[in-house]
Amino acid sequence: VALVSDHGFERVDRAVDLKSKDPPGELRVMGFVAATKDALFAEWLRRQDGVGRQIPESELREYAPALAGSMVFEPAEHVIFGTKIFEVGTHGYFPTRKDYRSVFILRGPGIRPRQAPEMSMLSIEPRLEQVLFLAGTMP
Repeated sequence: VALVSDHGFERVDRAVDLKSKDPPGELRVMGFVAATKDALFAEWLRRQDGVGRQIPESELREYAPALAGSMVFEPAEHVIFGTKIFEVGTHGYFPTRKDYRSVFILRGPGIRPRQAPEMSMLSIEPRLEQVLFLAGTMP
């Protein structure tokens, strides 16, 4: 049995309400990202406190193809876009974030009990493939 997460988790310390800053154009805010198609508005976003980085188009195509073609920004570490913090942490951020945590639990015949160090959610697939290959279950 393998229990893995389909997304990671990150602690949230601060909420940044971009819409209350009177943005100069159309803005889609989805908690974990803010997106626009307007270059001047993208420049405005780059100057806002709490906005982290602009997500490269290559990452958008890989992790969020529906957002490809827009200029998409993620919040700074431990920040969420919105009016307030509803919980201690949240999910939905891009998997390349430094403190993004995930779940990876294996149990079954031939799997010895141990606790592994924290891992990036990007390493779930290769670890699971390795276990399945060693167990002789890979096609």
